[in-house]
Amino acid sequence: MSKEQKDFFQNIKSDQSTLPQASNKIEFWIKAAEQGDAEAQYNLGVMYQNGDVVDKDLQKAFEFYGKAAEQGVARAQRNLGLMYINGEGVDQDAKKALEFWTKAAEQGDAEAQDNLGLMYYKGEGVSKDDERAVELWAKAAEQGLASAQRYLGLMYASGDEVSKDTEKALEFLTKAAEQGDAVAQYFLGAMYYKGESVVKDIEKALDLYTKAADQGITEAQYNLGIMYQKGEGVTQDQMKSFDFYMRAAKQGHPDALNILKQLAS
Repeated sequence: MSKEQKDFFQNIKSDQSTLPQASNKIEFWIKAAEQGDAEAQYNLGVMYQNGDVVDKDLQKAFEFYGKAAEQGVARAQRNLGLMYINGEGVDQDAKKALEFWTKAAEQGDAEAQDNLGLMYYKGEGVSKDDERAVELWAKAAEQGLASAQRYLGLMYASGDEVSKDTEKALEFLTKAAEQGDAVAQYFLGAMYYKGESVVKDIEKALDLYTKAADQGITEAQYNLGIMYQKGEGVTQDQMKSFDFYMRAAKQGHPDALNILKQLAS
């Protein structure tokens, strides 16, 4: 659920104030939606999709999103795309997802631009087009979307689909990491750990790996196990090392599993 949706539900729960011709906000949205109010239709779609405040009903969510999307509400178009790509309440249909995300992206919806970029990158429901993917991610990244910043950072770091640009890679990964993107934190940590394109900084690597590990990134957990075992950038601590190896092993990391087997033998 997006922050926008969480704020919406919190507002409804905390303020059941009287509104014109309705005893509470839910009734107000229903009446407004029946009269063709696009914003009310979108809000009801969110409510029925998430089952918060009302009973979850994906068919109703799809119906209300559809009505709002027809009136050009970008967020509704974006959410219809998500329902189609995930097969949520409707048959999975990548081409339909592409259609609705394109409409939302053209209106500047950052999440739709991000999702559409991924479709072009993967060639899912559309011919693969890396240039188009970069263009869409750049638009979403300009609006501060962390996942788009991460995608761009990784592409510029690898140089597989665009000309390699370590400065841009560092810029975009840093922006995403500062917003709490775990994958960006891990890859940025790896750059500082290895001294790739940046001055080697073990303390920064440790900090970034820790943030990523706390969000469940297995490779970061494994790398922290190594760092605490060897005392790299941190006081050597075999208990902490074991803890991080365990966390990585529980997620199936093969090297962590092997190390734990060796320690147990």
